[in-house]
Amino acid sequence: MRFFTLILLAVLPLTSLAATVAVPTLQQRVTDDAGVLSATDVQQITTQIVALEKKTGHQLAVLTVDTTGDDSIEQFATRVFDAWKLGDKQRDDGLLLVMAKTDRTVRIEVGYGLEGDFTDVQAAQVINGSIIPHFKQGEMGPGLVAGVQSISRQLGVPVEGDAPATP
Repeated sequence: MRFFTLILLAVLPLTSLAATVAVPTLQQRVTDDAGVLSATDVQQITTQIVALEKKTGHQLAVLTVDTTGDDSIEQFATRVFDAWKLGDKQRDDGLLLVMAKTDRTVRIEVGYGLEGDFTDVQAAQVINGSIIPHFKQGEMGPGLVAGVQSISRQLGVPVEGDAPATP
């Protein structure tokens, strides 16, 4: 019994180290709590988000954090999405791109009203095809810029520098 008590006492402090990361306050379209974005990155992302909102009405926010703590990236993204109330309340058409630097995870959370237009498969294509290649090169900012541009293209919004659509 004494051995079990010692193990229990040794394990209890470890469980107290785990923490729930607070959801940051939404103040702008890009929240860089991990400090991975340059001013140029923030400007490019914001410009593309504004173009997306003007053309589609969908609200997109980008969040970088150091870690999601005890939560998986999916759990954390859901908590942030729900707290920030992204998208139109009636249409539930918001999007959240969240990256956890230390955890090395990224997630695109999509409102139910937008799931037909932006599927889980498309989200995976954006992450694996546009974001991760940059992250592997240590380019967090350009990866997130590329991710937002890819999301925009998937939703039919051109990106500055794209060739004009032919009629």
